[in-house]
Amino acid sequence: MATSFGQADTGLIKATAGAEAGQHIDQNLMIGSVIGGVAAKIGAGYADRQKSAKKAIDKLNSDFANAYQVPDGELDPQMASDFHNLTMEHKKIYVNNQGKDVKSRRNLAASKRNYDARIAEYDKVMGTLQVSRGSEIKNEGWNAEREREAEMFKKGQYEHGTRINESTGEQEGYYATKRLSTVSAEPKRDEAMFDRLKELEDIKNPNIPPTVELTADEQEEYEKLTEKSRAYNTSSENYKNEVKNWENLPDFVEGVNGEMIHNPKLYKTHGASDIPSFGSTDELNSAVLETYEDDLTDLSSDSDFNQDKSSSQYARNFKKSLKEKSKTHDDRMNLVFSDFSDDKVTFEDAEGKVQQNSFANMFIYEQGKPGEDGELNPMYLDLDGKPIVLVTDSGGTVEYGSESWKGIEPESKKQEYMEKFLRSEDENGNTKTGENKEWLMDKYTNFMGDVKKDHFEQMQRNHFEGKNRYFDDGTTDKGIQNVYADEQYQFVAKEKAYNGALFENGFPEELLDEENDAYLTSELQVGGKILKALKAEYENAIDAADENHLAVTIKNDNLVPNRRAITVTVGKEKRSFNFDGDDSKQQYKEMKEFLTKAKLSTSLIRDPRAVPNSVDDWGEINDRKNTHHAGINI
Repeated sequence: MATSFGQADTGLIKATAGAEAGQHIDQNLMIGSVIGGVAAKIGAGYADRQKSAKKAIDKLNSDFANAYQVPDGELDPQMASDFHNLTMEHKKIYVNNQGKDVKSRRNLAASKRNYDARIAEYDKVMGTLQVSRGSEIKNEGWNAEREREAEMFKKGQYEHGTRINESTGEQEGYYATKRLSTVSAEPKRDEAMFDRLKELEDIKNPNIPPTVELTADEQEEYEKLTEKSRAYNTSSENYKNEVKNWENLPDFVEGVNGEMIHNPKLYKTHGASDIPSFGSTDELNSAVLETYEDDLTDLSSDSDFNQDKSSSQYARNFKKSLKEKSKTHDDRMNLVFSDFSDDKVTFEDAEGKVQQNSFANMFIYEQGKPGEDGELNPMYLDLDGKPIVLVTDSGGTVEYGSESWKGIEPESKKQEYMEKFLRSEDENGNTKTGENKEWLMDKYTNFMGDVKKDHFEQMQRNHFEGKNRYFDDGTTDKGIQNVYADEQYQFVAKEKAYNGALFENGFPEELLDEENDAYLTSELQVGGKILKALKAEYENAIDAADENHLAVTIKNDNLVPNRRAITVTVGKEKRSFNFDGDDSKQQYKEMKEFLTKAKLSTSLIRDPRAVPNSVDDWGEINDRKNTHHAGINI
């Protein structure tokens, strides 16, 4: 049964391919191979020999057609010609290997494998082009160059060639699109500048009387214009040379085993699985969205949100879903440059432009923040846990995060290198489609696992915040651990954390460090900044209208000059804390715990606008320490 080229839903016009392949085996070829053997055996007349040869030809034709299935369907002209040559090549192999010996059988088997592989290639390419020609939907991962290539394939503006695969050593087809000229823009001639230069030259020309010396200003102007004219002439000459060199580039160069292939300086080459196609990502996008939305839709009850799935669980689901559906380089680029989350999260780049939080943007603009100990974010590590290595303009390499990397300027150049790494491009912009494949899918699915986890946790927070049962004190992972069974428990936890923040604002623990010793001594005295800051923090927090509030007083124990001691009273309970000894850290801890007895303003703490339900959102609250203690290393 014959197969069909292409995979379009509407079917294909069955015409040229079948016609090309259906040609009879060349009569001269067949007669030349068969008649000698026949004539030697039968010794009959010419007519009998012709009859016998014709019978043998018909049988070989039939046998070839059965062994080498001839597909129906239309091929682009670029492939139709190649397909004809391919068919005739394998007919010759088939005719010349009709013996029963092992060598003949092996030759036929190799021929059949090669033929079938090329037919599969044609089928894949025509299927891709059929889809592209019926769609206007672009791939999110395309840059301007890739979109242009897709347009060229869509319009049939490509060339076909064959080459030796360096990995397998076998011949394969490839598809080439003409590159845009790499020649720089032609320098623009400033006619006014040249006219003025000529005026000045004429003034000082001794051959044009009367001879006049240039003024100092004119001489300075003359020298500047002369330099500009030289620069223009140099640029103009360079441009002409670039044009000449580009125009003289040969269309074909010698490849592996001396085979002539399209010049990579003039053409971008694509394998059968690497042809950019409009509308090729519909199925893939559906799979990603389905996986992303799973467990995130139709949630309403406490039990719906009473979950604690890890980001690694979500990541595994993405890996499983995308394993078979992200087959091509274009598929992978579409994934990493798309934002499937719809979580409304964006960021600003160095130029103030708003960027979506796709994996690609996060990676390229270095939004993956380092860990607490300064270790690199995992997205910048290879699969062995080492920093990734990027290719520079010169073809050299630089390790991410190294001093050499940090020294690259401008910032846009770093972004260029990052994008080339992501797109698996070399210094010339050629795509190595298989390179970084495993790395990219690992990092992308882990990233999506984190994004989905964050999205669910935000939904979880929104749900329980509405019931005053959510608070994140910053000591646990986000998620169900921050959900309280009762709103009173939430209030107690939030009050304690807020109380601690007030204390740390007025008296940051970093002031106990040796480098701040002098500051600690001076500012713990009467009228000092630490005492003033503590009083301000707690006075602002106490609700005097609350009959249950416990007043807080904070004084310096100044019986001994320069003594670093504080007396704290909460309600009727009083304690002193001494920061002169080696146990100052313990004294600090005990003072902080003691102050949690202060009953703060209920209305203040319960208001999520004044005191958000996550310490991560306490920017304005926590920043007050820098106001109290400006210029100190805290």
